[in-house]
Amino acid sequence: YYSRSPDLDSSPDRSGMATMRCCVALLAAIQLVVPVAGLAANRALYPRALSAFNKKYGEVRPGTYYYRSQEFLEGSFDEMARVYGEEVAATMVDDVPGVLAFQPANFQPSLDIFSGISTVTPSPPPSLTPQPPPHPITPS
Repeated sequence: YYSRSPDLDSSPDRSGMATMRCCVALLAAIQLVVPVAGLAANRALYPRALSAFNKKYGEVRPGTYYYRSQEFLEGSFDEMARVYGEEVAATMVDDVPGVLAFQPANFQPSLDIFSGISTVTPSPPPSLTPQPPPHPITPS
């Protein structure tokens, strides 16, 4: 599901923001987003998140989107933990490691926007019984 395409490093606005929107929408849709204040300072799950990020992006070339300093990654995780809660932040990084490279200032505004979107109820599967055509077929 989370395959890496060659354009991920070259177009951060398209791929990075789209992935972040997907993460935030998914969390809002399944109602896992419960902001918990004060967890960012704990950082007990930061090593797990950093390990997931480094496993996927540890060998990234300097100058590419996912090439980030240790301080940036820590700040990003702290902000994610502040906005979503530490466990949810660590799970997000496990699922989509690149989220740790996103701009921390975007997490709260994205949550605010996507929290206002109601979940979409899937339509029921089509009936397996044959249906008559919408208009009678008449020979010409």
